[in-house]
Amino acid sequence: MLNIKNNTDHFVTGNIKTTKDYSLFKKLLGNRVIKKSHVQKLKKSISEKYIPTCIIVNEKYEIIDGQNRFEALKQLQLPVEYRIVNNLTLKDAIRLNISNSNWKFEDYVNSFAEEGNPYYNILVKASNEYNLAMTLISKCMMKSNKVTHFVKEGEFIINRHNWREIVELFIEYRTKCQSYTHVFTSVILKSKNPKKVLQQLIHKHSKNIIVRFYETDNEMKAEIQRVFNFNNKKNFTLLF
Repeated sequence: MLNIKNNTDHFVTGNIKTTKDYSLFKKLLGNRVIKKSHVQKLKKSISEKYIPTCIIVNEKYEIIDGQNRFEALKQLQLPVEYRIVNNLTLKDAIRLNISNSNWKFEDYVNSFAEEGNPYYNILVKASNEYNLAMTLISKCMMKSNKVTHFVKEGEFIINRHNWREIVELFIEYRTKCQSYTHVFTSVILKSKNPKKVLQQLIHKHSKNIIVRFYETDNEMKAEIQRVFNFNNKKNFTLLF
């Protein structure tokens, strides 16, 4: 058996192999969900002209790269070409996928949730329950607007105890008032008391609508401050 040292951790074992025994292969826990639309596109392309392309698996036959391609070949009952590379893990699958087509925010969340991370599981369930973007809910949960880095690194946590109240107020604002922009949500969540600010804006909105076209945080802060203080005898300064 030929062993080629790929780097200090990984070894390419043998040459490219071919099989129609689809039961050999397994889904890597935490890898992206197989996309039916992508599989259909691959099936169409392969049916028009079959160009053998190798998938990569680890020593457990977990598919590291090429799971959509594998599914297309399986459905077409065509042989699968594969190469075994030892010691590959989910992190390696992510690296390979990023070099081909970037993972979306939801892909990272679903991946860590499938691995059993409780915070990510709560985020997935909340997104389904409220039918809101995971990015907004995660910001409400984490007391931060810069959640993407933490989510990608598996470091996402929930540290705002009343995040559900804030999420529900965003929904109420959207239902009663208007859609909100990314800048709007960012500014609200930077405030000292997002719950109070949202409640006040919902109350004031019928008489004084927030202008939505501002693109910077400072412009939106001033606009929110204006509506927040509409008809107040004394103006309050929001702590952003």
